[in-house]
Amino acid sequence: MGIPIGDGYEVDPDTAQQYAAQLHAGVDTLNEILQTAQDQARVPAPGRDQASGYYLKAHAEALDAHREWNLGQQKQLKAHAEAITAALKSYQETDTSSAARA
Repeated sequence: MGIPIGDGYEVDPDTAQQYAAQLHAGVDTLNEILQTAQDQARVPAPGRDQASGYYLKAHAEALDAHREWNLGQQKQLKAHAEAITAALKSYQETDTSSAARA
């Protein structure tokens, strides 16, 4: 039997904490990727012509799109990890309460 964590998903209580930790590790990895992409993306325009201007604009738009996607993924992973942690805490409190009554 799994612990319901929302959106029709369940997680095994024995592995819930590991799963939440893996989700947090995923957030850390996405953040590292974002930082690396931003650091490596700082490039000068190839020239001073109109085509170089278009290149810089397209480059900036692609970087912005990646940043937005990455941050969205981080937000989703954090939300899932928090849902798992909250569901596990509730499950443990209920389990402890039930054991105390028995």
